[in-house]
Amino acid sequence: RAAATSFEESLRHLCDTASDEGNIESVDMEQAGALLSAESVDMAFLILTLCEYDTVALSGKVRQWEKYLGKLKLTTLTDNLSLRLLIANARAGNVGRVLSILQLRKDRGYEPSRTE
Repeated sequence: RAAATSFEESLRHLCDTASDEGNIESVDMEQAGALLSAESVDMAFLILTLCEYDTVALSGKVRQWEKYLGKLKLTTLTDNLSLRLLIANARAGNVGRVLSILQLRKDRGYEPSRTE
């Protein structure tokens, strides 16, 4: 849980920095680049889903993390990351979001995985 909490605090800090300065260019790109890479975000969502939060708490955290990432617009949505988001939202019970991600994966031509 410490790793998930640390990642969330870092996301919140980056969003607050961008909001305070009024633009995303104010964010230190060298620092944010490693944190917001598709691979790092993929691992962070994996850790989050393994933390054994109850469904309501997990649902809120998944949606909040997605909002932070959407606000920053610095993470590329890859095949692997979209699959990880699909799994995280499914475990969190976010059915509407799961259906949206499935449609997005279909539209982008991502091959279904066995778990999908």
